[in-house]
Amino acid sequence: MSRHSYLIALGSNHANPRRRLAALSLDGMVVMSRILTTAPLGPGKRRYANAAALIESNLLPADLLAHLKSMERAHGRRNGRRWGDRSLDLDII
Repeated sequence: MSRHSYLIALGSNHANPRRRLAALSLDGMVVMSRILTTAPLGPGKRRYANAAALIESNLLPADLLAHLKSMERAHGRRNGRRWGDRSLDLDII
């Protein structure tokens, strides 16, 4: 099975979002950017912590996306309002 490199966008705007991202462990993580804090867009009221991580994985894109979505749910993410608050947001870039 071949290894794939992926760039993952990381975000959170719940309690202690910087700490949440700093403590996040992604399988196969090679490097993570510094964490930036930004103002909310849309109806969200809390500031966001954002970063990016380079990972290597044997998973195909669809399988990795399913894994990332399960990680979001494990951290309390629930589908809801567009542009709303998110405990954890993981996207393949």
